[in-house]
Amino acid sequence: MVQNLCIHFSPALLVVPADEASPEQTFHPFPPPEALADPSVETRLRELGFGYRAKYIQKTAALLCERHKDPQNWLKSLRMKSIEEAREALLELHGVGPKVADCILLMSLDKASIVPVDTHVYQIAVKHYGLRAPLKANMTPVLYAQVAQKLAGVWGDYAGWAHSVMFTADLRSFADFGLPSPSPSVPASSTEGSSSATPTKKRKATSAKTSNPTSSSSKRARQVYVEESSATLAVTAAATDDAESSTLVERIKLRRRTRSST
Repeated sequence: MVQNLCIHFSPALLVVPADEASPEQTFHPFPPPEALADPSVETRLRELGFGYRAKYIQKTAALLCERHKDPQNWLKSLRMKSIEEAREALLELHGVGPKVADCILLMSLDKASIVPVDTHVYQIAVKHYGLRAPLKANMTPVLYAQVAQKLAGVWGDYAGWAHSVMFTADLRSFADFGLPSPSPSVPASSTEGSSSATPTKKRKATSAKTSNPTSSSSKRARQVYVEESSATLAVTAAATDDAESSTLVERIKLRRRTRSST
């Protein structure tokens, strides 16, 4: 969605020619509020698959342009305000609730201690960090604040980014990330040296021992993923440092080669 927003509502910023590793790539900047404020934008966004978000994006952009002479500078100025002041300003925008406001504070306004809370984050706090509450509950403002305060107290100044790591690590889709699928268990033959009929209890015990790799494979997968990610980041950082004096296009090409080699 972000890519579609950039491609269709802002001009090209940079074109990287094709090479042996990748095809030609065109990069677009994120569009300013002025590019999204016209009423016709909602229809176009729906055509691009934004669904219910289309109205919120257009109306928020229009509101920013109506209230502020320079909407982008106003948004940037929120970085210099306290967390409470910046959150209050964001909550005045169309369709922005507490979680969305906290996501903006964390990911765009340099408020690294903010923990956006949803049902998934709430369950992490209950299961892993001793929050005394039922595993399933309605997310009230009081409970939202309680969870955010609990996790911020545990994780400290960079609680928001710690929350992002925990959120991803707890997703089933990442449990076996980067690992081959485990081979199916093959039960031992029961015909050799014994009767053809295996007792029920023995079969169940054998099955339990050989067909439940989920817990160990998930832990192993997370460890491998963290190690591989750290290595890739280190190589990329080194490559970037070596290319400080290069042009932007050359640095992008260098990163392509670095990724393909790792």
